[in-house]
Parts: sequence; C-alpha cells; structure tokens
Amino acid sequence: RRQERDRFVESVFRAVGLPLLRARARHAYNVVEVAALVEGVLGAEAPQPAPSTAAPAEGADLDAVLEGTAQDDDAPPACPKCGSPMVLRTARRGPSAGSTFWGCPNYPRCRGVVR
Repeated sequence: RRQERDRFVESVFRAVGLPLLRARARHAYNVVEVAALVEGVLGAEAPQPAPSTAAPAEGADLDAVLEGTAQDDDAPPACPKCGSPMVLRTARRGPSAGSTFWGCPNYPRCRGVVR
C-alpha cells in the first residue's frame, strides 16, 4: 500500500515539475545534512539568498555600523546535533545544580548541550 502511495506521489510531483526529496525518517535531523540533501536535489536551481545587509554608506561612522552587529554576538549557539538555535537553561539537580547551560529546544527528541 505504501509503495502504491509512493508511486502516486512521484507521478504527481513529476506532472507538476517539482523535485521530490526523499530522506530516511530519523529521531532528529542535522540542519547542515538536510541543507546538503536539498541542495543536491535542487542543484543549480537552488535560490541564492539575498545579502542580508547593505554595505555602509561612504563616510558612515564605523562604530555606529558595528553597533548594529553587536546583537549577532549575543545570538545563541546552534545545537551541535540538529542545528536549532539553543536556549539558556539552568540545571536543577546533580552536581551542576544552579549552573546555566545551553540546551536544545527540541528536548527530549534532541539532547544537544553546550556548556
């Protein structure tokens, strides 16, 4: 029954001219690996991201320009297992009780931790 459904889905995607990405079901996914899969399927068709920041105007105050990038330094680290932006948590029990650490927001599916 699943093979029949898969053939149907493949025919629909082929009919409308869309690429179909197949990936194994997993407990958690790594963002970098998924991006590589998508890029492999799309190839040169993959849209290139537009530059997110414009070049500073001539004569612009460098300190003022750099001040706008300070928030990037405060950005949470990416989860080493799935790539999601991590959240700051506080240990409640054990020898590390009271200390803070970066934990994956996808817990318990993903147990990525950065200390």
